[in-house]
Amino acid sequence: MKQLTGVDEMFFSLEAPNSPMHITDIHIYDPSTAPEGRVTNEDVLKYISQRLDKLFMREKRVPVPMGLDYSYWVEDEAFDLDYHVRFTKLPKPGNWDQLVAKAGQIIETPLDISRPLWEIHVIEGLDKVEGFPKGCFAIVHKKHHGQFDGGSTTYLKSVMHTLEPEGVTDAEGDTAKQQKPSGRTPSASELLVQTYWNSLLKKPIDRLNFFYRTLPNASKALNAFIMDKIRTPSYARTRFSGTIPSPKRVFEAVTVSLKDIINMRKLVAGSTVNDVVLTIFGGAIRKYLEHHQELPSKPLLGLIPISVRREEEIADGGNKIFSMVSDMHSEIADPLERMKKVHEATNYSKQFTEAIGGRNMTEMLEIAPMPIIDRGVKIALKTKMADYAQSLDSGVGISNVPGSRQPLYFCGAKQLRCFNWGFIMDGMGLLLVAGSYCDDLVLTAVSCPEMLPDPKFFKTCMQESVDALSQLNA
Repeated sequence: MKQLTGVDEMFFSLEAPNSPMHITDIHIYDPSTAPEGRVTNEDVLKYISQRLDKLFMREKRVPVPMGLDYSYWVEDEAFDLDYHVRFTKLPKPGNWDQLVAKAGQIIETPLDISRPLWEIHVIEGLDKVEGFPKGCFAIVHKKHHGQFDGGSTTYLKSVMHTLEPEGVTDAEGDTAKQQKPSGRTPSASELLVQTYWNSLLKKPIDRLNFFYRTLPNASKALNAFIMDKIRTPSYARTRFSGTIPSPKRVFEAVTVSLKDIINMRKLVAGSTVNDVVLTIFGGAIRKYLEHHQELPSKPLLGLIPISVRREEEIADGGNKIFSMVSDMHSEIADPLERMKKVHEATNYSKQFTEAIGGRNMTEMLEIAPMPIIDRGVKIALKTKMADYAQSLDSGVGISNVPGSRQPLYFCGAKQLRCFNWGFIMDGMGLLLVAGSYCDDLVLTAVSCPEMLPDPKFFKTCMQESVDALSQLNA
């Protein structure tokens, strides 16, 4: 058994009917590069079954009775590949709106918490999706954030794909039936015994070790917190700051040349791709809120997850992330001036995160009592605290997902594009993601229809924000 970390467990505490805690990738493939120019259902099942043992995809979560300790990952003795891999086809004409609607239906449905926490949906019939050849198919891959973060998802993608179309087969095994699960679900009494020893020996030692490592920097971290509050005493709430009304989701995306994004960095010395992305998203939010006469004069802060995963942990599951906040400067109309301020803001946020110790803050959850954390989160959700309490940000999450610069293949079919679709939750009703693949950067927006009733207009706002920077760089 492998025990969940505190950050892992937090995502299960946050799980609610209006905000399922899974993250999703939507991949579009051209089967013309596959053997015989097609990919069958049997090909997909065989291909995935050959990779299961490398992907910790047989594991299910087993909670400790009464929530007395963090849960455990154990191998599911009743694992059924056919349950997790599903096939469907779009009705004609098979356009973008139909694909987005179908993906939305898949994503708004929670994962079965009693099973391994992932599903792969193969969607055929993409004959009229603009920009893609006829006959393409899509894969909607959703997995729970309690088991996968951005780093482990990147590893997952690397194992699920090959770099050549002929790299389809694997020497180990042929079908899912040949890889029989060997796990056994522990009994409640076994889990309680393990919890007893954890509380008696392991957790006290972990706490002592944590304080020994972090106390020397405690004054530095406290000073950073105080200075941060002085620097940014207040910021604006937006329509995205409250409780998520429903599990329904809307999604839109804009594709930009990665080369153009890299060239835009030259507009402000020392800027990064992340600075450019944050500038674009800040401009899009400005245009959107201004159109709805809701643009605040106070700063808008975005919540930005950053990885604290070490290189040797890349193939591990679970979460190694810490979140920082940064000013998007949506109050600034001029894109160049906004980018200068964004660059200053992200530099400050990085220094602040370093000062308080991002990994230490993540590890702090390892020593926190599980029942207290879980109960606190549940109370906040039940009382809809996001509707009235000041949160860490303005209701906007911003994530950067770096992808392969080389073409990837699934069952021999070439991946043409990848859309990264994360979760939203109470207090964060809009998620903006920048995901790279080969020569493209895909900017996506995810929300719910009550908070973002006009996703196509927000897509226009993103495109106009991109164009505004491009014109300066021309």
